Amino acid sequence: MTGGLGENLRRIRQTKQVTQAELARVVGVDPTFISKLELGKRLPSLPILLKLATALNVTIDELLDNNTPAASR
Repeated sequence: MTGGLGENLRRIRQTKQVTQAELARVVGVDPTFISKLELGKRLPSLPILLKLATALNVTIDELLDNNTPAASR
């Protein structure tokens, strides 16, 4: 997977200065799962996607959209 969720998730997470471990704890998943999402090796379920968006204070569209400057918030 190039672009999309993985790259957006990493960029937004880093911009908000949240570690993978912190995000994983809030979402209720293992930190390796966050790593795999960012690398494009896994896709989240809809409930996990919603938790990620909520934890990072962005919309699901911002996580999925290649053209949304969500990290600039």
